[in-house]
Amino acid sequence: MSFPQIYVSMNLLLLLACAIAVSTRTILALTGRRLSFQQQLYCAYGLVAAALVMSVAAPFMVHSSFLPATAQIWSAPTANRRSMPAAPAVSPTIAVRATGTELPLDLLTAINLACCLGGLTVAATRMVISVTTTRRIIAAAHPLRRAGALRLLATDEARVPFSFWQPGSFYIVVPVALLARAADLRIAIHHEAQHHRQGDTRVLYAVQLLKGALLFNPAVHILCRHIQELQELACDAAVVSREGINGPSYCACLLRIAEAVRAARDLPACMQMAAGARTLLARRIDALLGCPGRRLRQATAAVAMVALISPVVVTALGLPGTIQDRRISTAQAEEMAARARAHSSFPIVMNAQVLEQLNQLLGTPAGRAFTRASLQRMRRQGTATTHLLEQLRLPVELIAVPLVESGYRNLPPDANPVHGAGLWQLTAPAARSSGLTLEGGRDERMDPVLESQAAARLLSGLYAQFGDWNLALLAYNSGTAFVDRSIREAGTRDAFRLTQLRSGHDQNYVARVMAAIIVIRNMRTVPSD
Repeated sequence: MSFPQIYVSMNLLLLLACAIAVSTRTILALTGRRLSFQQQLYCAYGLVAAALVMSVAAPFMVHSSFLPATAQIWSAPTANRRSMPAAPAVSPTIAVRATGTELPLDLLTAINLACCLGGLTVAATRMVISVTTTRRIIAAAHPLRRAGALRLLATDEARVPFSFWQPGSFYIVVPVALLARAADLRIAIHHEAQHHRQGDTRVLYAVQLLKGALLFNPAVHILCRHIQELQELACDAAVVSREGINGPSYCACLLRIAEAVRAARDLPACMQMAAGARTLLARRIDALLGCPGRRLRQATAAVAMVALISPVVVTALGLPGTIQDRRISTAQAEEMAARARAHSSFPIVMNAQVLEQLNQLLGTPAGRAFTRASLQRMRRQGTATTHLLEQLRLPVELIAVPLVESGYRNLPPDANPVHGAGLWQLTAPAARSSGLTLEGGRDERMDPVLESQAAARLLSGLYAQFGDWNLALLAYNSGTAFVDRSIREAGTRDAFRLTQLRSGHDQNYVARVMAAIIVIRNMRTVPSD
């Protein structure tokens, strides 16, 4: 699991949550039933919580693959190479199938982090400014009443009432002008107290941070605005039903305060009772004066809310399957190496170098294509090579050498003049020393049987000389002089350490052959496309 996966999943799930939350009223209207505004608010909270929690938890859970795979993570980007990719490991790459776009995973991580941290910084800055301004207003306000942690204040710096929370303290601030209108003052106090009772003044901080963290997702802003509207509607309904305030009086108060809102442009955002949007004001008045309709019973409402949240949970479980991680992990490599060692006397090693080459074979688009095609050719041509190795009492694991050298293609000399020719890619000097003829237009390296016999004799001789198959493979690729000199200079017979001394040349040959051996031994369990 990576941060980009969590961040992208969070954006997608909140997009779905937004669609469900905003369309809830329409869905219920089709059935002739409706949820109360309080229930819709709780449902919206549940949708947001499910999206946030599941985006983090889903990758650790058993997930379904009912959603189509749209992206793949590779250990390296796509490359077009004639033979085995031999480049050192590069940063992992994510490839989007639909568009063919490839992007380094570390760059994607940096972009996501920049968006998230940048948005959080903007949100935090605005929040600090808003809180600082609000506390300044509160500090200059006149105290009217105090009940425990709740304080009622009056100020001439604000034209509309608002509620504010900070740890340990709850505030209700009303304009001084409202003190002359007892009925409006009572409505305003009950409304702002209901905001505290519902937890709206605390949720406000989380809403602002959520909008900042996903700053570039318009669905998040729509969802947060929807939540703030439901908070107002739920407050209106609760105050009218519990405090014995009639709807027309409440609506008249809303209209008077809405007029004041138009002039109160300097008030901190989201701190006032009445929103300035005409659409919301109309909805609030319509909700207070309209026909309430038939509401769902509590048990039925609970089932409906679970049904509305369940698509987010189900989608979250399917999202991890849309990103296929093609990289071979250390644990997977160790399991593959253990299976390869079973019933084998060859010294199969698993280390960081081998893991890197295993990912070059299976964890890159080019490597996977090369490996698949090479294994198909090996099945057609490898039987004779296997019989030859068995006859000479050589390890059958050496069939991996032609896979690495040529992908089991009988390549002519001009196809790879630097290295050699044929299946085993014997160089001209090595071929002649092994008894092959390379003169008069005749190149016996192009005869798979003759070259296989020569390569087997060469490898047998190298093993007899060094007494170690890894050193024999190193000498096959680098020459006996290099191996002898490296052993003397490094004071070790560890082929993997000696390969690092060969600067400017292929330092991964032994590890690549070892990775090919492991792949061949795991042909039935190698992940398929």
